[in-house]
Amino acid sequence: MMRQNIKYVVYSTDDNYAPYAGTSIVSLAKNNLCSEFVVFIIAYHLSDANKEQLLVIENLCNNIKIEFVDFERYSKLLKLNMPWEISISSYARLFLAEILPTYIDTVLYLDCDTVVVNTLDDLFNIDIKDVYVAGVEDTVSVDTKNAVGISDNHLYVNAGVLLVNLKMWRQKSLTSQFLKFIAQHNGCVIHHDQGVINGVCAQFLEVLPVKYNVTTMLYMLSYKNMTKFAGLNEYAYSESEIVDGCMHPTIIHYTPCFTVRPWVKGCCHPQKHEYDNYYRQSPWKNCETNQNTERWYRRFYGWTYRKLPFAMAQILWGWKKKR
Repeated sequence: MMRQNIKYVVYSTDDNYAPYAGTSIVSLAKNNLCSEFVVFIIAYHLSDANKEQLLVIENLCNNIKIEFVDFERYSKLLKLNMPWEISISSYARLFLAEILPTYIDTVLYLDCDTVVVNTLDDLFNIDIKDVYVAGVEDTVSVDTKNAVGISDNHLYVNAGVLLVNLKMWRQKSLTSQFLKFIAQHNGCVIHHDQGVINGVCAQFLEVLPVKYNVTTMLYMLSYKNMTKFAGLNEYAYSESEIVDGCMHPTIIHYTPCFTVRPWVKGCCHPQKHEYDNYYRQSPWKNCETNQNTERWYRRFYGWTYRKLPFAMAQILWGWKKKR
């Protein structure tokens, strides 16, 4: 591969999410056949067996080269005090400036629960030289924004798809700023590393078109109900932009919202077939779908919002939004 023509993408995973990272990488390759990628996988407790399976993708897709980076020593720098269970590998994106080679100025970070269904050429051509990071605005309440020091109407991005200005991250020592921010919040930041990135990068964020990170809520609720559910005073996208993004996505992000993820039995996501398509082309194609281990009230909660009129579901749950 000629370095000047390569696009750089990074994932972070452990053994639990390795098959889904692999599925996402396959989708990336299959829908960008005219591009060459170096995919960095930040590995945290990732077995040799799963590394070997991920490397099989290089044989399945000749436009992909995979490189592993161990997250163990970086994870020890985290001083977390979280009442919620989350994989530490999620925090790896805070260390991108330290982990990735210095010759990389821009990298696309993708969560493992994404699939790429269209070309990324236009995304990589977006100019982000004057910002730290670009992402799609998330559907969070003002309480969530305020908790990380952001004003009510300020941009807050979903960290599942991030176009990162690594050159700026290094120049501004953002890794140190991220760790300092966590310490200032006593090791407990709402929305974890996503909250950290938004809190630190607040004045240097750029919004991307919604098609680059279409989350589950955007498929599940109408525009009016979505803004009400999320408690949004303002939103970066119009109703027509959301509709167009859902109909013509570039990256689908299978966030858990009113349904389980597509690798779990009982998933009701309207774009589950897209995930299934790439999963069947992955090294894990012969593995069975996971059983649904959600507690009964979580299943019932999702069912009410999928099947009942929105107002009735709101009343049933005695709605009080805290996200």
